Amino acid sequence: MKDSPRPAQAAKGMNICICGWYFYKEFIAGLVKANAKYPVHIVCNQEGDCQGLPSSSRKNVGLDWGAYQYYLLYIWDRHSPVLFMQDDTQIHSQVGFDKVAAFTESQAFIFSTGVEASYNSYAHGRAFYMKPVALHLLLAHGGFWYDKHNTGFIAKGGYRTETPPKGCQHHNAGIHRFSNFIKKLEREGYSEGNLAVNKLEYVPEFTFGRRGKF
Repeated sequence: MKDSPRPAQAAKGMNICICGWYFYKEFIAGLVKANAKYPVHIVCNQEGDCQGLPSSSRKNVGLDWGAYQYYLLYIWDRHSPVLFMQDDTQIHSQVGFDKVAAFTESQAFIFSTGVEASYNSYAHGRAFYMKPVALHLLLAHGGFWYDKHNTGFIAKGGYRTETPPKGCQHHNAGIHRFSNFIKKLEREGYSEGNLAVNKLEYVPEFTFGRRGKF
């Protein structure tokens, strides 16, 4: 698969970064529709059919957080808000993208329901939104941390159920680092008005999978 970077263009509001792994046809087809309004770029951790959408190919280093870092460094236009999302997701309505684009927070974790949010301790890497102010703060601290020694390790159960390979951290290390960074920003005052971070939003138009299963 060859890289197909998005051509230079004026910002159209929210952009969408997808970590590509499963490439479910219905999900990608939904992204093709969304791309007309919200530019999509798929960072592929393995080969897959992107149905003509702009994409980049990379080795699976650091799982989803490695893909998000790639997007931040090499694809992000430096002035658009971004929806980051894993590709084991079901899109029930394009309205979901419009809801996310209308968020006022600088950073928010996205869930389908409150039950899902509670189960995931109110933070996950399956879907989250960031405005440029938050992304620039993140860049100033090196961007998304990811485990450079994790080349695909995911424990079969919870992240504590298996010992990672030597040098590799558990598979939730990326979200733990990101969540801690966001909480640090919140403590430092980035939690008022339009600078709000570490917020929750619910978008029932999306269903998020877990390791490709729903």
